[in-house]
Amino acid sequence: MTYTRVKKLAQPKRMKKLSKSYLILAGAVFLAGSTPMTHGGQLTILFYDGVGFSGIEGLSVSDLTSDSTFPDGSTASDIVPRFETEFLEFVDEDDGIDNYGSWTRGYIQAPQSGAFQFFISSDDASEFWLSKDPNPVNRNSGSPTAFESVCCTGSKTNAEGLFTGARLNERQSAAIDLVAGDFYYFEVLHKEAGGGSWWRLGWQRPDGIQEQIPASVAQPYVANPSLALLGHPFDQSVSEPSPATFSVDFTAAQPATLQWFHNNSPIDGATLTHYRVEETTLSMSGDQFRVEVTDANGNATTSFSATLFVTADTTSPMADFAVTGGNLDEITVGFSERVSAASAENIENYSVDKGVTVESAALSTEGDSVLLKVSKLTQLTGYTLTVKDVQDNANNPNTLSPNPTTLTVILFDIFDFDQTAEGPWSDPDHTSAIAPKVANRSVKQDAEISSAEYGGFEGVAVIGGIHGHINAFPNDRSWDNPADSSFTFYLSHDDEWVYVGVDVKDDVINTDDTARSYWKDDSIEIVVDVQNDDFDINTDTSEDAYGGHLYFNYEGKTSDTEHPSGAKDGGALRWAAAVDWTYGEEGDMFGFGKEVEGGWRTEMRFKKILFEDPEIGNKLDDGFTMGFNIGIDDDDKRGPGPNGDGSRSQDLEIQYFWANRARYDGLDAAYIESGAPIADLPLIIDSAGRIRHGGAGDIIFAPAQTDPPVLEKPVLVQGDISIIWAGGGVLQEAPAVTGPWTKVSNQNNPYTGSATSPALFFRVIRE
Repeated sequence: MTYTRVKKLAQPKRMKKLSKSYLILAGAVFLAGSTPMTHGGQLTILFYDGVGFSGIEGLSVSDLTSDSTFPDGSTASDIVPRFETEFLEFVDEDDGIDNYGSWTRGYIQAPQSGAFQFFISSDDASEFWLSKDPNPVNRNSGSPTAFESVCCTGSKTNAEGLFTGARLNERQSAAIDLVAGDFYYFEVLHKEAGGGSWWRLGWQRPDGIQEQIPASVAQPYVANPSLALLGHPFDQSVSEPSPATFSVDFTAAQPATLQWFHNNSPIDGATLTHYRVEETTLSMSGDQFRVEVTDANGNATTSFSATLFVTADTTSPMADFAVTGGNLDEITVGFSERVSAASAENIENYSVDKGVTVESAALSTEGDSVLLKVSKLTQLTGYTLTVKDVQDNANNPNTLSPNPTTLTVILFDIFDFDQTAEGPWSDPDHTSAIAPKVANRSVKQDAEISSAEYGGFEGVAVIGGIHGHINAFPNDRSWDNPADSSFTFYLSHDDEWVYVGVDVKDDVINTDDTARSYWKDDSIEIVVDVQNDDFDINTDTSEDAYGGHLYFNYEGKTSDTEHPSGAKDGGALRWAAAVDWTYGEEGDMFGFGKEVEGGWRTEMRFKKILFEDPEIGNKLDDGFTMGFNIGIDDDDKRGPGPNGDGSRSQDLEIQYFWANRARYDGLDAAYIESGAPIADLPLIIDSAGRIRHGGAGDIIFAPAQTDPPVLEKPVLVQGDISIIWAGGGVLQEAPAVTGPWTKVSNQNNPYTGSATSPALFFRVIRE
């Protein structure tokens, strides 16, 4: 069955498909504005089409909640999550509808007692509101529990970024104590402007596990419900020792309580809408399970009894795969079913060829994989693993088939990927970063990097082949694991400067080549495309008047000013050629780096005049988008350089860049506004549609925050006082709370001072 979502306002300039169909429960027809049938694990989502279109696409949730149609004038409804997903999320598969809002309500039943943290991510803005109990009037007041203020952290296609990424301080709630089995009312308000549209909810449970919130803990919101069982537990037939799950659907005045019974005896702690028998046995065949539901008024009803049928397991387990997963002293072995700990953790049941020894074996919590600790493997070398005599958990255990089984060990190899394929290195959801605006000169180039110093920027992790595009040279490059080479970068800006900080994992640290050969050393490469016109700016002959391509070795020295000739870059025009800039602590550009445990850190700052082209009038502020990329070079002293052993053809071991976008000729704001298909434009740069030599992602320069800075409680660290603050601002001190207030000379964040000094008061203010 279908229904049609109808636009309420005039059609926008970008002509798009204005209808949308949804699959609804068989036998029911729903028109726009009606409410679909829901049951346990499903919620009703109400749509408000046309909200926010007034010549400018509305982005804020307040555009929805302040609209005259909210909350009673919804234009359509649907069910979330869709039937094929197991999590609380909404993903709009039709990007042809823009400028709408949505409202989802329901109850979450806590699976454990203790402190929960909630997470939300969305495209575009969203808010998650939680009540302290089942009553909607008791939802938190003032600010939402968690929210996404702008698009977007994460991806439409997966939950990556839900627990990390930008603006985590707003997308993550404070710790909230919940009681196992209790129901809590919640809402999700979502505002879509244009393009993709989705939201996801996650939580960190008291046991520390982070996960998308499963739909199984949700119940639909029903106003003034009567007590009724909508779905009784079903009989279950399983093969031992497979789990069996029984569930119930109901409506009830909240708070409702549940109690499951096994053969007429109450099951201790079984108070959720579902009950799972984790491991069935033959002796359980014929056992019965039922549930009693009691509503807030004391009315009770009992479900039908469901019978569990258990058959003998006569199928042998199989060893499916063996993979290193990135650590060359570990191999994970996967099995087709749960296996017994006694057989799976016996190291005599495993052997690896080429002299590799198995040192330990640990069965996973799920019981269907084993982590082997082994002596060191060698990258790009083929190994085989032989597994024997592993058994399952059947009453009459079945032994591995075939026994023994020989598997090829799949070494995690970052070079073993298609460099032209779609991936995080070419996905705008992963290659756009919002640079917060911080207080002027608040970011120091001291290689002491923190998210707080960079205005709350959470840091973007880059591992070649996973989050980064690897260049195709040198042929004998090597890489062992993320500890060998990986990095996390940070961005922010103020009125005058752009700041870049890089925290690098590197097992061998070296710089020994001349300035123009810093790309062979342990170094960072910065690429800036001021106009974001998608052309190749990552070659040494690009001659960009503003921005360009620059190298910093791990110590923070730049190739352009360290050239032996004394001229910038030896006189070549590779970096901000139109600006007469200087390098140094008092110059227009400066970098500082140092070796730290497990790697090195480098921080760089650039005056905005290096990137601001008077002809186009760009200003790096208030949402301006600039093409940007960052890459890493790794030198492990194996090449022909002064510190190298000559075992490789070049000093460079590996080089990779964060972004490698698909590029289209003629793609600009006017073309996007026309609504014409982007795919109609020709790809540029190379036949695969990737910019050569790394390419560019985006920096979006956020405006100054309007919220006040946050000053954390001072703490004592080895006899010194330490103060951390977020949101920028200037740290001041005073002998009394009434002043006089003076600026602290050391603005490092965190600030460290002597605890033996006279008593002082501290505050943070905007300049």
